Amino acid sequence: MSLKPWREVVKPHKDVSSGGFQQAEFAADLAQVLRGEAQSEYQDPVEFLSRTYLTQGIKQLLSEGLKRLSGQDAEPVIQVKTAFGGGKTHAMLSLYHLLQSPSKSAKLEHVAAMLSEAGIAEIPRANVAVLVGTALSATGECQEDATGHGLSARTLWGEIAAQLGGREAYELL
Repeated sequence: MSLKPWREVVKPHKDVSSGGFQQAEFAADLAQVLRGEAQSEYQDPVEFLSRTYLTQGIKQLLSEGLKRLSGQDAEPVIQVKTAFGGGKTHAMLSLYHLLQSPSKSAKLEHVAAMLSEAGIAEIPRANVAVLVGTALSATGECQEDATGHGLSARTLWGEIAAQLGGREAYELL
C-alpha cells in the first residue's frame, strides 16, 4: 500500500494554490496587532482563532494563563520555548485575543471545548500589556509610538504603563 501525495489528502489554502501567498504576510507580528495594522487574519480575534489549530502546547499556555488569571492554582511564569517557526508568537497572540475579546472568542467551538477541558467556566477580565522586543529600542532611543498607544515610551516600564493606563499612567512613571 502506498501513501497518497499530500496534495490529494490536504487542500492548500486559496492563497497558496493561487500563487498569491506572500511569505512576509505569513508571520504573525504582535506589534502590528497592537498598532491595529496587521492583516485581518491576525488582527481580528475571531478570524485568527478560527484559523488556529489548538495544539497541546497552545492549549497548555492558554489554560495555565487563564487559570492563573482566574485565581486558580497555575504556573505564575510560563516559558514558551520552541524552535524558530515553532509557534511561540502564534500561541501568545492566541492568549492576547482570548483576553482582549473573551465573549467573541469563547463562542468558537474549539475554544469552548478547550475551556471546558481545562475546567474554565469563563475567560477572566484582564488588563493586557505586551512587550514586543523587536518593536522597542534597547538603547533607550525613542521609537515613535512603536505599539500604537500614542506615546513614545523610552523604557520597558514606560511601555507597560502606556499600554495599561495611557498618558496618565505613563506620566506618573
